[in-house]
Amino acid sequence: DAKQYKEITGFDSLTDVLAGIEEVRKYSIPLKINAVLQRGINEMQWKGLMELARDRKIDVRFIEMMPIGYGKRYETIANTQLLEQIRQQYGELEADLQVHGNGPAVYYRIPGFAGSIGCISAIHGKFCGQCNRIRLTSTGQLKPCLCFAEGTSVREAVRRGEREEVRHLLIQAIAKKPSGHTFENWNQITEQQEMAKIGG
Repeated sequence: DAKQYKEITGFDSLTDVLAGIEEVRKYSIPLKINAVLQRGINEMQWKGLMELARDRKIDVRFIEMMPIGYGKRYETIANTQLLEQIRQQYGELEADLQVHGNGPAVYYRIPGFAGSIGCISAIHGKFCGQCNRIRLTSTGQLKPCLCFAEGTSVREAVRRGEREEVRHLLIQAIAKKPSGHTFENWNQITEQQEMAKIGG
């Protein structure tokens, strides 16, 4: 939906994005399309997004809205609810055990679809115990968890070319990874930046 795409992104460029997807497919590059459903805005677009995977070997992944920055304005749509809607429309889903990378997405196959459907359920499928992610922001901060503002800066060490110091700081940051997020308790979330400023 070009109009809705512009409302969400601020750009009238859906045609360019779709053309880019088709161009990437010519080169057999693995392609994942991430979508965040927002209640009252694009929650019914899941069908159209999924159809991208019908005839194309593309992973379409639905990420639950996290209550960080902009995300605090919206109610999270649980992927459990989405999966139920998908089952009602397409029938029972098959677990997709093929390796799609090393991230937290859980993948499903729909009979007759070339691509797979993935769910990243940070809120309603808390996967902190298996989380292997750490994020490097554009300002040189290593963030062990999106829920919390705390981080470790590697900027100065990188600028000085101190590889061993960077390695040491990376190990420190990983060691500080919390046992779990607290997205269910907003008053415990310390991250105040928008996701775009964090790097996502």
